[in-house]
Amino acid sequence: MRKPFKLDLLLATPEKRRPVLAEVKINDDEDAMYALVQVLAAAAYLSSDDQRDCLRQHYGSSLDLAETGPYFDLRVVLFRDRDHPLKGARIECLCEAKSLAAALMGRADVAAIVRDVAFVESWLENGRLRFAPAGKTPTLGDRLQPAPFASAQRVVPEAPLEH
Repeated sequence: MRKPFKLDLLLATPEKRRPVLAEVKINDDEDAMYALVQVLAAAAYLSSDDQRDCLRQHYGSSLDLAETGPYFDLRVVLFRDRDHPLKGARIECLCEAKSLAAALMGRADVAAIVRDVAFVESWLENGRLRFAPAGKTPTLGDRLQPAPFASAQRVVPEAPLEH
C-alpha cells in the first residue's frame, strides 16, 4: 500500500499569498539535510498541473498559486528548546544543506518550480515563538544560547521572517 504524501506546513506569504511549503524539525528530529530533501519532494509532488489544480480547489483565494512557475517558496524550520541547542554535527549538516539548496537553485529545472529556499531557526522565548535565519552558529538572537561575540547579538523581529 502506498504511503500518503505528508507536508508539515502549507503557509502563505502575507501580502501576495504565495504558497510556502515548510518542513519542521523539532529538537533532535533528523536534521536540515533530511528536511531539505522532504520539502523538495513536496515541491516536486505539488508542482504537477493536477496537484496545483487541487490546491486551488481546496484553498481558493487563501493561496495565489501562479499559473507558471516558480510556484513555491520553501522553508526548513529547525525548532529547538533549551535542552537541544543547534551544535556540532547539526551545524555542519545545516551548512551542507544550505550549500546544496543554493546549488539546486542554480538549476533551471528546480528554479522553474521553487522561487526561494530558506533555513530558519525557531524557539520559544517568554511564551513567544521566535524566528531567525539559521546559520553556522547558534541563533544569535536566542538569549538561551551563548553568542560567539557579545557584539554579535541582535534582537529578533517580533514578526515572522518574510522573504
